[in-house]
Parts: sequence; C-alpha cells; structure tokens
Amino acid sequence: MDFSNLDTGQWVVIGLSIFLIVWYVIVGYLNRQRGIRIYRWLREGLDNIGEVTDVHWIGSAGSGTQIKVDNTHEPFKALEATVLMESRELLPLWIFNILRHKRDELILRASLRKSPSQELEITRSTDREFHNIFSSKQKKTFSPSEAPSGFQIAFRGGKKLKGKQHIEDFLEQNGSTIIRISLGHKEPHFVLRCRLADLREAPAENFFSSLYTWLQEM
Repeated sequence: MDFSNLDTGQWVVIGLSIFLIVWYVIVGYLNRQRGIRIYRWLREGLDNIGEVTDVHWIGSAGSGTQIKVDNTHEPFKALEATVLMESRELLPLWIFNILRHKRDELILRASLRKSPSQELEITRSTDREFHNIFSSKQKKTFSPSEAPSGFQIAFRGGKKLKGKQHIEDFLEQNGSTIIRISLGHKEPHFVLRCRLADLREAPAENFFSSLYTWLQEM
C-alpha cells in the first residue's frame, strides 16, 4: 500500500484504529486482573457465609464471575454472588456505560432458611420505577416507609416496618454502594444490587457481617 497518497482523513482513521486495538489489548488485560482481585476480595467475605461450591467466569475474568455458596450459616440457606464488570476494553461502549452510570456491580441472590415475615423494596431516591411498586394491580399493596436520605422504602405485611433500625444501620454503613434491595416470600428471598467501587474500600467481611446482622432480624 502506498501510504504517501493517503490524505489527512485516512491517516486519522488509521491512527484511531491502531489506538483502539492497543487500548483493547492493554485495558482488556488490566480489566482481567481487576476481575481476579475482585474475586479474591469477595471470596474472603463469602468464606464466612458458607462453603463455596462452584465458581466460573462469565466469559473471562474481565467480564465477571458467578460464585455459588452452599452449606451456609443461618439465616442463609444458599447464596449466589454475581460480579458484572464494565466493558472497559471497548472504549465507545465504556464511555456509553459511564454516561448511563453503569459501573462494576455485585448482585447477591440468597434463599433464606425461613421466608421473611414482610416483603421489602429499597431503592435509590432517583429510581423512577419505584412508584410501580404501589400498582393497584397487585393483590396486596405496598406501603411507603420513612427512609434515610437518598433512599425510598416500601413494605407489605404488617402495619409497621419490622427491623427498621437494623435496615437503617445497614444503609448507613453501606448506603453509598446500594442500588436496590428486594426481600420477598419466594426464592430467592433476598436480592441485592450494589456498586463495587465503594464497597471494596473495606474488607468484604465487614459488608457481609452487617448484612448477616440485619437479615437475622427479618
């Protein structure tokens, strides 16, 4: 190919293509290393919950991982942790996800040894779908509850929110990380979504200890 005949626009396209390829290789490697570090951090907390029986990467360490925990301590019967990593190696997609506030995320799904006496929904105050919880189509409607700053809480079953102080303590300790929490009668009884960046500033044992204390009261 005769590069001497290329115009400025073609050189820009070639340069951008090379940049994106180099970005993909380097950032892809760094993201895989980040995924491995997150797994090790999370594993230290899950080992205090029960026995890790299955681990597999979602594509690769840079995409995420799923960890199943059995033989768990009460109040848990079984637990699954899913880590979803940002696609940093694909620069346009990464920028798009940043604009959507989509970052590294941890999702916990847990079955409890006994069904909770109340159903509960906790979301950020900016969650636009929260009002759907109060739909008249539901057999038994949710009731709103006073919530700490930055959150919305709704429950059903009983006239008052049970374990309100434990919920507030949990949100006070982990509030910056929480995206949504659902507690229901059907398995998995407990589903939690949270941001990993802030959560990883402390040992995973701290997070699971506060979660354990709260759910024991439900």
